[in-house]
Amino acid sequence: MATSARTAQDLAFHARHYVTAVAEQLLAESVPVRAVHACGPYTEPGQTFVDVEGGITFTDRVDDQLGGHDCGLH
Repeated sequence: MATSARTAQDLAFHARHYVTAVAEQLLAESVPVRAVHACGPYTEPGQTFVDVEGGITFTDRVDDQLGGHDCGLH
């Protein structure tokens, strides 16, 4: 399990840097980015989260242009 936890932590580290780099490029291309997020494994009383994920959320203007759906890269 320690190897899996270490791998998840490494992936979370890279996910944070990846979504930040993608968001930076999108902003340079004038794509309106609202938020960037990434999370990795954590443990709290009664709960363990082992997934790694990241995403970029666009502004409401982009959502409206695409029919009012919440959109982004996740």
